Amino acid sequence: MLKNTSIVIIGNILFKLISLFVTIILARYLGIADFGKYSFIYAYTAFFGILTDLGIQTILVREMSQDYSKSSLIFGNSYVIKLIFTVMAIIVSIICIFFLPYPITTKILVSIASFNLLFASLSNLYGTIFQTNLKMEYTVIPKLLSRISSAVIILYIIMIKGSLLQIIIAILFSEVIRLLASYLFSRKYINLQIGLNLQLWKNILKNAIPIAFFNVIWIFYYQVDILMLSFIKGDVSVGLYSAATKLNEPIGFFVEASIITLFPVMSSLAVTSNEKLKYIYINGLRYIVIFMLLVAVVATILSDNLIHFIYGEQFSNSADVFIILIWSLVFISMNSFLSHFLISIDNQKAVAKIYFISAAINIFLNYVLIPTYDYGGAAFATLITNIILLFLNYNTCSSKFTKASLTSIFIKPFIGIAFTILFTFFFSELN
Repeated sequence: MLKNTSIVIIGNILFKLISLFVTIILARYLGIADFGKYSFIYAYTAFFGILTDLGIQTILVREMSQDYSKSSLIFGNSYVIKLIFTVMAIIVSIICIFFLPYPITTKILVSIASFNLLFASLSNLYGTIFQTNLKMEYTVIPKLLSRISSAVIILYIIMIKGSLLQIIIAILFSEVIRLLASYLFSRKYINLQIGLNLQLWKNILKNAIPIAFFNVIWIFYYQVDILMLSFIKGDVSVGLYSAATKLNEPIGFFVEASIITLFPVMSSLAVTSNEKLKYIYINGLRYIVIFMLLVAVVATILSDNLIHFIYGEQFSNSADVFIILIWSLVFISMNSFLSHFLISIDNQKAVAKIYFISAAINIFLNYVLIPTYDYGGAAFATLITNIILLFLNYNTCSSKFTKASLTSIFIKPFIGIAFTILFTFFFSELN
């Protein structure tokens, strides 16, 4: 368990650092407007990425964790289902963009980027094998190979003063590398046997439908801000907002790594040991809160310097947005853990309902705030929605499993960290 967590954490550190490096050089090279266009392209394709999974991967991990003897049968059938839905997603993505009021160059770039969905979808499916077997290094290595290759090619493209089209093709090529590596590693644990068991398809999809609904809502929840900014304000606003969001992404890697590793364990304990599951639930949430509060406070203090140092003077307006989003990340991390916990105890329907309500609130807030407050309005919409979502998730966990004390989990660590920061600041001023 500790080994897998360490592997995921170290792998994610490297992955996020490389990703951040690529983001920085792209933002500086492309400028605010083209970086906004780049961000919109991948937010748009991510929106259609929900059709490539429909909750199948989560169900696959849960089912294989509980009875691995059926893994070849379940995986082979899931492979065919995902392939069908992925092809559909690519086609729908390309058709839709040509009906939207964007320049023809943007439409062509989106069409090319849509093929990322195929390679990423199948790579993620192979990742379920490694996640179930607690061999997370085989999830991490392909991701690193992909990111390193894309970074090297993008650096070369920048050196030769290349175009955004060349950058998108480079990213597409790197996803092919990831898929090939994932496939080769998977052969150690499973033999791919293409399945056409229609009854099993029915069972898989039946169990996955609530999570599919959740995934649709999830994308609306986390990508709608960029899409609405693009529609209402344009590429410059998206560029400034995306600079802050991209900087947030690597910050939460510890939480992400822990949740990915804990999910199959929680799924297994949901069947075997209620007491151990309760221990993971309470302490997992507590450690997430402590870590994220520390990160949020430090990032808030350093926000102006961070943005200026990383992106340069042209992105200075992203600093205030970064502060709002870093505090949103505290609640996002807690919500991610609580949602995965609810799914592990077979309450995915409750998760879907919760996120449906939150997504509706988020869309409404973005619609109201963006026209007046631009990218700042989108950031506030994210913060407010995640606070509401936390209370919905917490109350559901309390009713479905057990009640954890928010005072000890959230309020006490917050007060302790706040006093520590104030104490340090006070004595630094005296000196």
